[in-house]
Amino acid sequence: MKVIRNVARLGQINWILLKHALRLQTSPGIRMREACEDLGPIFIKFGQLLSTRADLLPDEVAAELAKLQDQVPAFCGKQARSMIESALGKPINE
Repeated sequence: MKVIRNVARLGQINWILLKHALRLQTSPGIRMREACEDLGPIFIKFGQLLSTRADLLPDEVAAELAKLQDQVPAFCGKQARSMIESALGKPINE
């Protein structure tokens, strides 16, 4: 069952990345930031980390990812709880 969830998540990640990659009229930095936002907290953290490494990224991309530092949409607490309980296979309070 866990393998099926992992494969489903991988498919979701690929779909979101493809969706943003096809938006060629939008700058690469915006596409990367929006993809991180759509993919969730772990990817937002990764984008935040990348934004601190302007030596590795074009200036426009680093500036756009820097918006993940303080301009990121709030993550729903109920959704987080549900995801944690699903991963653990039992309620958090247990």
